[in-house]
Amino acid sequence: DSAVVRSEQNSEESSRGGAGNGGIPGALTNQPPAGGTAVAAGAKPATPPAPGAGGKNANAAADAAAAAAAAAAAATPQNSSKQSTKNYEIDRTLSYARQPAGRIKRVSVAVLVDNVHQSSEDGTAKDRALTKEELEGITKLVKDTVGFDEARGDSVNVVNQPFLPHTEEPIKPETIPLWQKPMVRDIARLVLGALVLVALALGVLRPLIKNITASLPAASSPALLSVGEGAAGGVAASVPVVAAVPGQPAPYEQQLVQARTMVAQDPKRVAQVVKTWVGE
Repeated sequence: DSAVVRSEQNSEESSRGGAGNGGIPGALTNQPPAGGTAVAAGAKPATPPAPGAGGKNANAAADAAAAAAAAAAAATPQNSSKQSTKNYEIDRTLSYARQPAGRIKRVSVAVLVDNVHQSSEDGTAKDRALTKEELEGITKLVKDTVGFDEARGDSVNVVNQPFLPHTEEPIKPETIPLWQKPMVRDIARLVLGALVLVALALGVLRPLIKNITASLPAASSPALLSVGEGAAGGVAASVPVVAAVPGQPAPYEQQLVQARTMVAQDPKRVAQVVKTWVGE
């Protein structure tokens, strides 16, 4: 709104030339001035003539000389120059606005307080309304909690009113169904997982075990088990198996020892027998 002078510089220059022209140069201008009159010691200098005819002439000559001097001064050439530089500073205003955090403009609090439950002298339960002092104490507590500021226009209202009508029978808590309890759900998941594992064992592993156990007696009954290898006319390999006594099966431990002995002596042949069983 305003311009302030920041810097100012003034420069003034004036020059005046020499005396005016003295006439045309010639012999008369080069003549020396007239000589003076010497005054003897103790003598008084000559006084100018009294005003009169001679005085008037002298005054006229003085005025003419002054006019001539003024005219010469006016005719003397004179040069002058002035310079002035001013720098102005325009005022400005910088404003930085930062969005502040949320501010509370006004707080309105409403509190509903239940009646006081107490027992009478005869043992029956009854409700009692809060007194004025108790309501004032609760109101003060609420104001201190929410940071009540009257200048900001905050309002806090505390009202006493019974929540539920008093009954002689106690209120039963709400029961949760059995299937909605977390523990029952966890147990059901574990049982379901166990059933899936049992079904998998009975449906997949049991037939496989049955096939293996069914092939074992058929392979151990003959005295000599032969396995063919290669194309027709190839080399035939045989694995001796202990023949069971008619009517008396060989003990399990004896069969196990013989099987380990065969595996140690010729593992390739035993492997070939197992492959044949698996193939069948």
